[in-house]
Amino acid sequence: MKAGVCKPETTDNALLGKLADCKKNFYNIPADKMAEHEAKYTEMMKDCVKDDELKAYTKVDLTNKINKFVLMSWCGEGFQKCMHEKWQKAKEAKTEEKADPDQKHHPTAEQKTTFQTCLKNAIKV
Repeated sequence: MKAGVCKPETTDNALLGKLADCKKNFYNIPADKMAEHEAKYTEMMKDCVKDDELKAYTKVDLTNKINKFVLMSWCGEGFQKCMHEKWQKAKEAKTEEKADPDQKHHPTAEQKTTFQTCLKNAIKV
C-alpha cells in the first residue's frame, strides 16, 4: 500500500484526509478528543519529522500537521527508524505511554480487517 501513497506526483490532501479518517475510525477517537490526540502525536513525533523529505509532495498542504504526519509516517525514509528507536528507549525506561498514546489499544481481528479495508479503499489498491 505504501507504493500507492508515496507518489509525489499524485499524492494530495484528499488522499491524506482519507488515510487520517481511517485512523480516526480505527482508534475510535471522539471529535471532542481529536485535538488532544493530535497534540500528543505532534509532540511525540516532532523529533523524527524531516521537512526536506517531504518537499517533493507539492500537492499536499504541509502546514496542516495531520497531513504532514500522515505523509511522514507512510513515506518518510528515516521516520520509521527514528520512531522505532524512540519506542525502544521508552520501553526500556518503562514510559511507553509517553511514546505512543495508543499503545494500550488492542484491536480485534475484525477491527484490523476493517482498518486494512479502509486504507485499501482510500488508496484504491
